Amino acid sequence: MEFAIIFPLFGLMIFAIIIGGIYYDAGNAAQAAANIAVNEARVYGATAGQGEQAAEDFIASNAKNLHDTTVTVDRSATEVTVTVTARTNSIFETLFNSVITRTAVAPVERWVN
Repeated sequence: MEFAIIFPLFGLMIFAIIIGGIYYDAGNAAQAAANIAVNEARVYGATAGQGEQAAEDFIASNAKNLHDTTVTVDRSATEVTVTVTARTNSIFETLFNSVITRTAVAPVERWVN
């Protein structure tokens, strides 16, 4: 009797840990892509397109668990903001929100006399 109560709860706990790990890994991959893009786009003379391309290259080669990715790079005269939005693998799309958004911000490198 006790086994019939404990085993499903134990299985649910293991399942939740696996789903949480997948979501956590995808969040780390999206943050890494945003950091790479902001570091590429903040360099003196760089463009927003270079940052976007760097993030897309990173996602294509290292983040196999991210799908439908959108990289937005906003580069002003003083600041670069990169937002990476993606979906991750999810067993139950209706129960778990699988959309991940991560942002990185950094100052633009500039020449000052």
